[in-house]
This record gives sequence, C-alpha cells and structure tokens, in this order.
Amino acid sequence: MKEAPSYKGNIIRLTEERWIHITSSHPEMAFLLEEVLDTISNPEIIFKGDFGEYISVKKINDKYLVVPYKDEKDGFIITAYITKKLREREVIWEAKK
Repeated sequence: MKEAPSYKGNIIRLTEERWIHITSSHPEMAFLLEEVLDTISNPEIIFKGDFGEYISVKKINDKYLVVPYKDEKDGFIITAYITKKLREREVIWEAKK
C-alpha cells in the first residue's frame, strides 16, 4: 500500500487492489504510480466530484492526470486516468500561480 497526504493533511491510501484495477482499466498508467501519488500531494487544481469525492488534477505534457479520491480520515484513491480534456466542475482548491 502506498500513501500520500492530501491538501487537507489527510493520508490518502492507494491499495494494491486499487492499483491493479487502475492499471488493468488504463494500461497507460502502469508506469505512473509516483505521478498519481504526487497528484494527490501536489495538485494543480482540485475539483468537486459528483458523489462527494475530490478530483485532483495535474498537467503532464499536453494531457491531464486525473485522480478522484475520498478525502477523509481514512481516505483512499478511487481511480486514476489520463485525459486530453477536463470536464467543467466546481473548483475546490487551486495552486497559486
């Protein structure tokens, strides 16, 4: 199990089961484990999800690494994926530019 602190200071877990799920659904993520954890601890922006989750985002080259997670006392990563376009959502937090 891997962990990263969220912007709120909670420890967010990435279990082996979740990592297997992520990499089997999104094979392009196989070599991005450290980037996924870094997106939790050092995001560029965090959006509000539709079901109470937080969506941490970091730009990588011309794409975005998106990591939805639950930010609570026993927080956990839900999934992670790469996309070219972000959906319009409510911004919860944004890094200072």
